[in-house]
Formats: sequence, structure tokens, C-alpha cells
Amino acid sequence: MVAGWAVAALAAVLAAVPPDGAAEPAATDYDRERAVLAQRLGELEAAASDPAADATAAARLAVQRFRYATLSGDLAELRAAEEAIERALAALGPVPDLVLLRAQLHTALHRLPAARQDLARLPDPADPRARALAADLDLQEGRYRAARRGYTEVLRRERSWDHLARLAFLAAKTGDAAGAERLYAEAQEQLTTKEMRPYAWLELQRGVLDLERGDAAAALGRFERADRAYSGYWLIEEHLAEALHLLGRTDEAAARYRRVVARAPRPELLSALAGVLAPSDPGAAAALDAEAARRFDAQYALYPEAAVGHLVEHRLRRGEADARLLALAEANHRLRPGAEAKLLLARVHLALGQRAPARSLIDAILSTPWQTPELDRLARETRAPQARGR
Repeated sequence: MVAGWAVAALAAVLAAVPPDGAAEPAATDYDRERAVLAQRLGELEAAASDPAADATAAARLAVQRFRYATLSGDLAELRAAEEAIERALAALGPVPDLVLLRAQLHTALHRLPAARQDLARLPDPADPRARALAADLDLQEGRYRAARRGYTEVLRRERSWDHLARLAFLAAKTGDAAGAERLYAEAQEQLTTKEMRPYAWLELQRGVLDLERGDAAAALGRFERADRAYSGYWLIEEHLAEALHLLGRTDEAAARYRRVVARAPRPELLSALAGVLAPSDPGAAAALDAEAARRFDAQYALYPEAAVGHLVEHRLRRGEADARLLALAEANHRLRPGAEAKLLLARVHLALGQRAPARSLIDAILSTPWQTPELDRLARETRAPQARGR
């Protein structure tokens, strides 16, 4: 629950952002899907609370809770989902589908050892869902060749859109943007006209590829197509605002961030809006930054493993480089020692003027297949060797 003073303060800050004059639609695709999921969730909660209900009602409720939480991206909703999953497991025992669901939740929260333990409990580790999740863990751990083998094996058995997207992401992060583009396009071809949210999410990923190539205009076009396919999704709107900002359309970017923050006041969105407003309205930016910090801290208290990386990013942007920030970045790296956590830790070292440990981290990434513009930039900054592992 957000304190009343915080809501009032946030409302005042948002009111300071010039409106764009566009009316908010009565209901977006995202609103409608959330409403349907919430209604179904209420029905399942009522069914599960009935003394005459069988144990499978708890399992159905756990699945719906997880669906609702993943759509909203809210860590508080993930806590409710986790509690529902644990109740269902207590009632039914280690049912494979529930164990796999808990492994998915652990993976989303960066609890990699716990996810591995759940996967080890499954009777069929070759199940495509389990094998794909194991490859996801390899990816977070920085075992990129193992992740590629896992995704390739899964695709030989089940060439579905979500498995194609997993391999596409890995291709993009290992220097094969063209291969990633082909895989995302193939994934979209797998979908029906009723699957507009997955279609929009894949279009979003293709736009992210454009952003990473430095083509914000092409990315904006992708994000606009994604928004037309599935309107109102905070993740798409966040990227729309980012692309507008990169193109110098600052007022439009601020208006877009303002709109999405009013609907989903996530701390990373508040922080991004603060960054847009800082040059023109430092007072509003400071208030947004303070509210973002409060919410990041609340997330960290709830799920430190999931929130720590975002917290470090926010504090780095604010220039808060100190020993505590370094400790947080090191904790994030211990949780998931892949390239993304190494890059973040290297950035903290550089902010502290510690070039040697930053260079060591960059060298470690360069010995792997990971190849991104951020790595190239930091390699130049730390004067790291350019030889790459393959």
C-alpha cells in the first residue's frame, strides 16, 4: 500500500508536467486483459476458499495469480503469486506443473539456485518447458554456449514462438543482430490474429534491436506498431517514450512518460521521467527522483534479488557512487554472474575511479561470446583487449 502523502506528492509532480492534450482512452487492450484476469482471479479465490473445494482449486488459483503478476510486472503481485504457489504445493505435493511454475517464479526473481533445485525435482528434465528454463538460467549465469545448446535442443522438439524469441535474444546479445531479426520475424509468423500481446511483445524486441543499432527512428516505428497491436501496455509505452526522448522530442517523451506513470507508477518509469525533465524542470525531476528512490527501496525490501539491479541503475544515474552502491552491485553480480551484471558492476567501479577492477570485469566478458554496443564502449573506456571468445 502506498502512503497517502506519497500519492499526493506524486500527483503534484505529475501535474507539473505539461499535458499533451490527448485524452486518455477509456480502456486499452492492456486494461481489458487485466480486467478479465482480475475477474477470473476473483472467481478462483472464491472457489479456493470454499470448504468443499478440492485441492486442485489451489493450483488453478496459483496459475492465475502468476499470470496476473507477470502481466502487471508488480513485485507485490509476485509475492501474492508466490504465496499461492506455496499453498498449492502444500495441498497437492510436488506436482510437476506446480514445481515448474515455482521454478519460473524463482527465475524471474533471480533466485537461480532455487530454480535449479526445482528443475532437478521434475520427473522429465527433457520436457521442453523445463529445458528452456534451464537454458534461461545458463544465460543469466553467463554460460552462453550452454544456453545456445539448450535453446537449439528445445527448438528441435518444439519450434514455438517463445522458444524462438529466447534464441533471438541470445543472438542479439552475441553480435548476430541479423539472426535475431530473422528469429523474431519467424516467431511472429507462428502467432494467430488472436495472439496480439505476444505479437506486440515481439515487435517491441525488434524495436530494441533498432535502438541498440542507434536507429531511434526505426525503433519508434516498431514501438508504434506494437502499441497499435496491443494498446496501453506499460512496457511498450516506456519504450515509446525512450525513443521519443532519443529523437529530441522531449515534450512528447515527457507526456508519454507522464501518461504511463499515472497508470503504472513503477520506480524505473519515475526515474526515466525525472531524467527527461531534469534540464527544464529540476524541481519536478528531483521530486520524481526522490519518489523513485523510495519505491526502489520498498521493492528491495520485498524482493532484494529482483530489485537490486534496478536500484543500482537508479543510484548510478543520480550520481550516488559510494561503497554501499559497490556492495549492492557486487551482490547483484553474485546472484547472476552474467555479462549484464558484470557490466553494471564495471560501471560502478568506473564511477568510483576504480579502473583496474572494471577492466578485469570487461576482460572476463570479452572472453565470452557476448557482444553488445555497451560492452564495446566500456572496453574502449577501460582500454580492455579487443580479442573475443567464440
